[in-house]
Amino acid sequence: MATALDFAAYFHKGFLTTGRMQLQKLLYYVQCWSLAWTGEVAFDSSIQAWSDGPVERNVWAHHRYTPIAEWQGNPSVLSPNERAITDAVASFYGKMNGAQLRALTHSEEPWIEAWSLGRNTEISPAAMLRYYSKKASCDREVPERPILEERHVDDDLFTAVAQEQMIRWQDTLELLAR
Repeated sequence: MATALDFAAYFHKGFLTTGRMQLQKLLYYVQCWSLAWTGEVAFDSSIQAWSDGPVERNVWAHHRYTPIAEWQGNPSVLSPNERAITDAVASFYGKMNGAQLRALTHSEEPWIEAWSLGRNTEISPAAMLRYYSKKASCDREVPERPILEERHVDDDLFTAVAQEQMIRWQDTLELLAR
């Protein structure tokens, strides 16, 4: 799985970011929309509610204390789905600067909820999933969902699981059929 630093390197290499604040908010939106579109986090590290909005602490510390020429992260490790999600986020939010993105995140439930619990509280993936899934289905002002590669389940595994469920629910289905 790619790390937040890998996503940051992808943004740094492929898109013109205006600063660290903008980068932090773009990373946040990658995490949010990955959850909304795939049900999975884009990277394992947490995002915290700071006074200036959502922040991934590892990227913040690395970029704060490391010269740009020495920034780490490998954009080539991103999967095609990860690149597609990142591109969709960059296309939609990349026109906004850090201050505009800060204002936007401050108006959205996941940051508000976490911030109300205290400074630097983790913004839970569940809160991101809940809010952005709802936003994706009810709001026109969202990034365009990219076409993602599907993960296929082995036919034999699918058949075995389906048969187990049919046996498990057979009595209930017979009662409902009466």
